[in-house]
Amino acid sequence: MGTKIDEFCNDLRNDLTAADNRLQDLKGQIETANQETRQAIQSKLDKAKADLEEQKRKAEGRRHEVKSYLEEKRAEAQHDIDDWKTKREIKKLEKRAERRETYAADAVLFANAAIDEANVAILEALDARMDVDDAEAASA
Repeated sequence: MGTKIDEFCNDLRNDLTAADNRLQDLKGQIETANQETRQAIQSKLDKAKADLEEQKRKAEGRRHEVKSYLEEKRAEAQHDIDDWKTKREIKKLEKRAERRETYAADAVLFANAAIDEANVAILEALDARMDVDDAEAASA
């Protein structure tokens, strides 16, 4: 395979590995949540919210490019692509490949933002459940 393909695959592999690690961390947090104090949950929630804001900022910066890509993709007919291949229009094919690579990387970025959002939601749910437990303990 070509160098660009290798670089693209390595970058995506790294991004997906990072996403998988975040999911594994999230699963670990869920498994140990009932053993944690309110302060520990709140600390994790604060960090998760900060991480989410960072991911949202990154995702928002890419949203325009994704929208543009989707519009171009709709306009791009398969017969045009076949024509580029036949005529060996390397620049057009290269630009198409770069757009597709960017779109794939952006999709992973959005997936990471969704993981962070799930983390915040889980920690907020744990915090809310602790409120119920505290209220029940105080009224007993």
